Amino acid sequence: MPGTDPGRPLALPVSDLEQALAALEQEGFAVRGRFDPGLAGEQWCERWLLARINRYTVEGLRKEIAPVSPAAYMRFLLYWQGLAGNRVEGIEGTGAVLDRFAGFSIPAAAWEAEVLPARVAAYTPDLLDGLTVSGRYVWLRLDLGQGGKTPIRTAPIAILRREMVALWRPNGPAAANGLSSRAGLLLELLQDRGARFFADLVRDSGLLRTEVATALGELVAAGRVTADGFAGLRALIAPAASSVTTCRRRGNVSPDPIDRAGRWDALPALDTDGESESPAAQSVRLEELAHQLIQRYGLVMRRILERERGLPP
Repeated sequence: MPGTDPGRPLALPVSDLEQALAALEQEGFAVRGRFDPGLAGEQWCERWLLARINRYTVEGLRKEIAPVSPAAYMRFLLYWQGLAGNRVEGIEGTGAVLDRFAGFSIPAAAWEAEVLPARVAAYTPDLLDGLTVSGRYVWLRLDLGQGGKTPIRTAPIAILRREMVALWRPNGPAAANGLSSRAGLLLELLQDRGARFFADLVRDSGLLRTEVATALGELVAAGRVTADGFAGLRALIAPAASSVTTCRRRGNVSPDPIDRAGRWDALPALDTDGESESPAAQSVRLEELAHQLIQRYGLVMRRILERERGLPP
């Protein structure tokens, strides 16, 4: 009942009507309040009618946000991930796929065997090489592994823009624990002398090419090093017959794919004992992570977050 002149419809004095409404309110049959923002003044409503209106409103809102079936969600996710006949093309399309997967680690061998070919039409390795050699994107293991204990093919590797590495990897390795002597030697060379080509590592370390390649694979699997191009990781993943064990012919340039990796470099070892993030910096980081997750999945829910590694609590 509107509150402007409640007595007019019943031809009763306002004072008598107010007394009657007060009695009904005391008995629990009527309630007063502001139920319609479009009307001015105090308003009255029958209690059970108001409860029914509220119940219908809540049920209508729940229907609008009712969960869809798993099949409907999978159709959406397949389209969002470019797996429903909407593949991208070229180097920019490849970059868009990598941006969607930024911070997501998968087995190293799966990037070019499953992920990129399924989403990029006519995918060729030079597309990924162009993005990494240019410095726009970097590949690395985000979480620290145990040296020599993770096969390079199954080591979880992420590929993301160089400026986003700090977002997903706020703390770097503090010590070269669990590494073999050869891997430790190469890591020390890279930390002392900076980025080095594969030939430089062979010459400076005094190791055989196969020994250097094996040690680099160990360092990659442990999350200690990366390279300019993806060709280096591809060479470590490839079978031995077509990788660095290929024999060199006298007078010919080595055909080993690992020589096309560019420079190998140690990942920066950040001070894990330093000051923690300020509340403002942590808030900015959380917001950036949330935007990245929405870009990756389109819809984010708790079970999706449980599949992610390296997220803050």
